[in-house]
Amino acid sequence: MIKVYLIDISRKFGFEECIKHFPKRYEDAKRYRYNDDVLRSYAVGVLLWKVLGLEDCDIEYEKNGKPFSRKTDMRFNISHSGKWVALAVDNDEVGVDIE
Repeated sequence: MIKVYLIDISRKFGFEECIKHFPKRYEDAKRYRYNDDVLRSYAVGVLLWKVLGLEDCDIEYEKNGKPFSRKTDMRFNISHSGKWVALAVDNDEVGVDIE
């Protein structure tokens, strides 16, 4: 069964966890011009950690840029737009589009 998790970046969401578990994402996000882009990046890290227990070192990317991890059998997909970040998780291929 597909599960979808959402974070509203306009509310406090514990981005401190991103700093701890996703140091590369944290450093990369500092280069973004807009604060909302930074927060969306942090929110992705928080979702990956809280839902799947993944950290920076666990994430790889397919040729098309889709993230995956060998650490979990679960398949996942990420989308973000405006104040929302979504993470869809399933046993099979899954996609999500927040728009």
